[in-house]
Amino acid sequence: MKMKSIIDPFRNRLFIMLALIFAAGLPYAHAGVIQSFGSPVSGTGILVADGAGSTASEFDDHIDFIQISYASPTSLNVSVQWAPTNTGSFTATNGIHFKVFYFNGSAWSTVLSDLRSPAQFTIDQHITTNFTFNIPGGLAAPLGAHYLRASIKDLASSGDSMTGNFADDGGFGSHFDNADVGFTVIAGVNTAPSITNNASAATASLSFPENSTATIIDIDATDADAGQTITFSKSGADAALFNLSADGVLTFGSGRDFESFSDANLNGVYEVTVTATDNGSPSNLSDSQALSITVTNVNEIPSFVKGADQLLPYNTSSAQTAAGWATAINDGDSTVTQALTFNISSNSNAGLFTTGPSIDSSTGTLTYTPNGTAGTATIGVTLTDDATSMATPL
Repeated sequence: MKMKSIIDPFRNRLFIMLALIFAAGLPYAHAGVIQSFGSPVSGTGILVADGAGSTASEFDDHIDFIQISYASPTSLNVSVQWAPTNTGSFTATNGIHFKVFYFNGSAWSTVLSDLRSPAQFTIDQHITTNFTFNIPGGLAAPLGAHYLRASIKDLASSGDSMTGNFADDGGFGSHFDNADVGFTVIAGVNTAPSITNNASAATASLSFPENSTATIIDIDATDADAGQTITFSKSGADAALFNLSADGVLTFGSGRDFESFSDANLNGVYEVTVTATDNGSPSNLSDSQALSITVTNVNEIPSFVKGADQLLPYNTSSAQTAAGWATAINDGDSTVTQALTFNISSNSNAGLFTTGPSIDSSTGTLTYTPNGTAGTATIGVTLTDDATSMATPL
């Protein structure tokens, strides 16, 4: 902490300037320009003799305090309390002027001005002014010590100036009170984003069903630096088999088959690394998570190839057999052996049969017995597995 008492050589007054300047390695660094700032400070007050030169009637323009707090990497919350105080019988007939000045290390500028007539305040009133101060230049602001100065003066004396500049210490001229608070601007420090999925671990193992192109994982990433954009990318042995959207949704480009591995290691575990990268300064930073995705088996639909339609002479009433009518009978899962069942799901003309159609699931042989009447029947046939080691029959 550094504290200086400054004697104004032109007006023989004393005010306090307090600035907290922390070393760069201390922990109050932000990902922008504000590194540290001062505690609340107050002015000393300046007593102004009235126009008649009376020593008993004086007007005390006073800054109670000015304090600042962190709002964003390039802005501060500012609170100033000031008071027009009558120490005698003096009346400020021409009003009060309150200003806040900013010093960027080389020049002063006015950031707030409040001119009040006597009707807008009462003597001994303590007025609080709050505002957000955006540092000119933002992330490109000059490095080093900066200051905000609160200044108040009455406008009762002749020749009072309404402007302030560096030559005038950022104040008004005569009959004013100042209070300064400082902060330090440092070079921007970029903070890497963080992938928050899977407890933010560097690696993670996931399971995902075969044949699906649904979302495997929606990558979420946060960045402590406000206003930065995060982009997602993928890499790794099996990266070409995945799609990764701009907002971090990871999917397979096409469904992977549990029965036929297509990953680089041919073991059914697909490896991809997702990376979240910011656009910070002075350089982009990133966070990565390596994913191992095991494709799991699902029950797949059995299949068969139907045989030819059956055509019989009129008055045929004998039992009929069409050997191997259904061919290429497959349970759909090469890793398990499932029991299959042919089912007659519909019959548009059941009255044509003495014994309705049925199909042997092992041989595919179709059998039925017509009753000799003329007509046409459309038969619906399904093949169902028993879901061995699965959840739902198909």
